[in-house]
Amino acid sequence: MNILDLKKINIIVLSLLLFLSMQIPVFASENAAEVKIPVVQVVENEAKEQAEEFSYVLTTNQSEAPMPKGSKENQYCWSMKKKETVKISIPVTTRGIYHYQIYQTTEPKEAYACDQSRYDVSVEAFYNEADQFKTVTVVKNQKGEKIDQITFLNRLNKTNPSNQTAKSDSKKKVKTGDNGTIWGYVLLLVSSMMCFVILFYQNQKRRKGEIQDEAE
Repeated sequence: MNILDLKKINIIVLSLLLFLSMQIPVFASENAAEVKIPVVQVVENEAKEQAEEFSYVLTTNQSEAPMPKGSKENQYCWSMKKKETVKISIPVTTRGIYHYQIYQTTEPKEAYACDQSRYDVSVEAFYNEADQFKTVTVVKNQKGEKIDQITFLNRLNKTNPSNQTAKSDSKKKVKTGDNGTIWGYVLLLVSSMMCFVILFYQNQKRRKGEIQDEAE
C-alpha cells in the first residue's frame, strides 16, 4: 500500500469521525424530570353520608413554565372530596426556575369554613456536574416558611343550617310541660266561680227574706 492510499484512508476516517461528532450534541438529550407535588385535604366534623367537593388550582404567571397535563391558560384545576391526597405531576424538560401558586377556589359555603391558605411552589431544573438533569422543589406557606407538605383544612360548621333544622324539629317533638298542672288550675278556677255564684244567690235570697219580713 503506497503513501497516497494511506492518505486517502486517513481522510475518509477523519471525515467519518467529524460527521459522527456533529451528530452527537453536548448532552445526548434533555432528560425529562417528573415533579410531583402532593396536596392533602382534610375535612373536619363531616358526617359520613356527606360528600362535598372542594376545588383547587395550580397557576403561574410564567408563560414558559411547564404545566400538568390538562392545564388551560397556565392553570391546572382539580377537586377533592373528604380526606384525600392528590399528587400533581409536572413534566419538566428544560433548565430554569419556575414559580407556581396553589390555593383553594371553592365557592363560599354556609355549611363549611374553607381553608384560604396560599402556597408558593418553586421548581429549579438544572444539570449537575455529571451532566445529569435534576430538579429541586421548594414549597413555602404564606409566612414564607419552608414546609414539607401542602395541607388544606376545611371544617363543617357546627351551626350548619341543616343541623339547626334538625334540632328545631326535635325540640318541637319534645314535651316541655305537664298537662296535669294546667288542668289543676282550670278546676280551681271553675270551683271558685261556682262558690262565688252560690254565695251570690244565697245573699240575694237572704235579702229578699228580710224585705218580706219588714213588709209584714
